[in-house]
Amino acid sequence: MLRTLFTALIFLSTTTFREKRMLLIFADKPGNQLVKKQKDILDANAAGIKERDIEVLTYYEGKDRVQFQKRSVKDTFTVILIGKDGGEKYRATQPITLSKLFGFIDAMPMRVQEMKSRP
Repeated sequence: MLRTLFTALIFLSTTTFREKRMLLIFADKPGNQLVKKQKDILDANAAGIKERDIEVLTYYEGKDRVQFQKRSVKDTFTVILIGKDGGEKYRATQPITLSKLFGFIDAMPMRVQEMKSRP
């Protein structure tokens, strides 16, 4: 079983992270108000999220212990931006604003290329 989980994590890191940018939200429990605030911020510009190929995943302590350990998350709320190259680009313990999120992404070399190649 451990080997299967390890294989799944390798597949996730080599496949999903190359196709999409990931915004990982970690929280201590589903009712965490910072999670709600972060999701409200993201929902305010769903088109911008889609345009930048961002996939949002939410993990809760206990249920998603492996992800917490993998990303060394210790706070009751953490948001992590992962680039298409699989590297961590940003980490905070407060919700990220759209202007900051889009600013980080729009400055990434892959995103600059994407913007140049789109009509």
